[in-house]
Amino acid sequence: MESITVKQAIEQGYVDYVYDNDGYQRLKNIADDVKDGSIDFSRKDLSVVNKVPSHPQAMDADEIAELLAEQMQSWYSEETDNETDSVYNAIKSLDFSDVEKMIKEKLSMINYYRSTGIRLIP
Repeated sequence: MESITVKQAIEQGYVDYVYDNDGYQRLKNIADDVKDGSIDFSRKDLSVVNKVPSHPQAMDADEIAELLAEQMQSWYSEETDNETDSVYNAIKSLDFSDVEKMIKEKLSMINYYRSTGIRLIP
């Protein structure tokens, strides 16, 4: 496993770290935690996180249409016992491009950071 010192990490623009084995957790600030002595350097799973955030993956317009069409057709069929694809085809004929853009815009505001796997050392 590659490693990086605290000084190198800060110089290279890394800000936060995590303990890889602890699952989902709040990001921990390298500079703050070094200052107050709260980093546990004895742990082998101490890693810096990416400098740039990731975002939840969005669906494209066709995937949105397919998902809605299948679900709404299923509800319609259960309610009416009508096995034709009329609701499915009606939904699939719609343009969900604007919905796709709105979803992507909203999801771009949700940030998360992944561990780099680069071990942080004193």
